[in-house]
Formats: sequence, structure tokens, C-alpha cells
Amino acid sequence: IWLVGLLQMFMTSCGLLGYALVREGKSAFEGLRKDLPTALLIGLIACGITSGILAGLGKSTATTGAVLQRTDIIFTMFLGWMLVGDRFRTSDWFFLAILTAGAFAVMEFNLSSFKLANPYNLFFIASALGVSVNAFFIKYRIKYIGWALLAWINTTVQTVFYAILMFVFFREESLAALGKEPSIVWWLVGSSAWLVVYFLTYYESLERLPVWLVRVFLLTMPAFTLVIEYPLFGTRPYFIQAVGIGLVTVGVLGLTLVRRE
Repeated sequence: IWLVGLLQMFMTSCGLLGYALVREGKSAFEGLRKDLPTALLIGLIACGITSGILAGLGKSTATTGAVLQRTDIIFTMFLGWMLVGDRFRTSDWFFLAILTAGAFAVMEFNLSSFKLANPYNLFFIASALGVSVNAFFIKYRIKYIGWALLAWINTTVQTVFYAILMFVFFREESLAALGKEPSIVWWLVGSSAWLVVYFLTYYESLERLPVWLVRVFLLTMPAFTLVIEYPLFGTRPYFIQAVGIGLVTVGVLGLTLVRRE
């Protein structure tokens, strides 16, 4: 997983730098010195988020992690209310509840297998808090660096982070795995291209929308993943997952319509 992270972040970093240079040329670097410390901090927090998720997965379950990661919505809404005075309507809470229920249905969340007693689950919650804090840094602390260049700095810091981990702890094991499955490189190229699109649209959305609303819309990711998996891998959704996709759709449409200016 460290090698995958390294290659994916490296390719994404290259793609984002290329985009920034093509779009803005050398002028993309003009405000770098003024915001560089904050940009590096954003990258370091992203490394902490990744570490928290991986530490949690080592001693807990993926389902528990997926659920606890969604607590970033709570942190984001609280920080938005406390820091920038965000106000929430009754309709916001209503459609948020529908969307959240749909996301949990798509993930096939089973309450009986959910255990919060495991102290390692706190890593998931800490990483969710990190996601929320990072979003506010990106929106309110970055004034001079363009989104593409900021995303490049973020992914470059993560590339260095993964490189250090892999070469210090997992070098032989990681390189051996790549030798057995060389075709994974092409999958990484494709996923990195999508990551470039993700970073650019995410940062652009943070500029135009409230932070909490951007994080809410990211709850749709499990539903989109399920829809994409079907034609690629023949993964058929269960009935409860199909219901979840419907709920996610209703939640997103509702929030979009009631929040339309």
C-alpha cells in the first residue's frame, strides 16, 4: 500500500504541476513565498490523515473506519459555525440525514458489528478532524497560491512522506510486489488522472461553496464507486445498496436546490 501511495501521489503531483504550468505559466509561482508555510502545513496534515487511517485499519475494520471517517461532517459543521458563523436551515439537516443514511446503506453498515470500544478507532476520528481542519486552511488561509499549485504542493509533500516510509520500512517487500504485478502501473496512471480532477474540483468547490456543503457532497463517493464498479467488475448492488444510491441522489438534489442562490 505504501508503494501504491507513493506512485499515485507522484503521478498526481506531476499532473497537477503540468496543469498549473500550462494554465498560468511561471506566474503560477508568484505568490508561493507568501503562502508556502500554510501550503506545507496542509500537506503535512494530509500525511497525518493518511497515517491515522492506516493505523486504524491495522487494528480495526474497514467498515468501522468508513463510518467514523464520515464524522468529518460533524467537525466541519461545528468549525463552520464557530469560526465563520455558518448557519444551517432545517432543510439542510433533513437532506443531510437522508444523504448520510444513503451513504451508510451503500457501505452496508452493520450496527451489530460496529464497536467503538476499540481505542484504535480514535485514529479514524482524529483523521476525520484533520480533514475538516485542512478544508478550512485551504479555504480561508490560502490567498496567493492558485488551486492547482496548492494541490501540487499537497501531493508532493505526501509523495515524500510515502517515499520515506517505503524506503525505510518496506522497500524490498514493496518492490517485489510491483515486480509480480507490473500491470498495476497502468491502473495507477488512470487513478492518478482522476485524482488530478478530484483535487482541482475539490479546491475549486471550497472556493465557491461553504466547507460543510463540500464535505457533505463527498458522501456521494461510495455511491459513485458502486455505480462504476458494476460495468468494470460486474459487481451488482444489493437491494439495500440500490436504495442507498436513491437516498444519496435525493439528498444531493435536495441540498443543491435549497442552497441555490
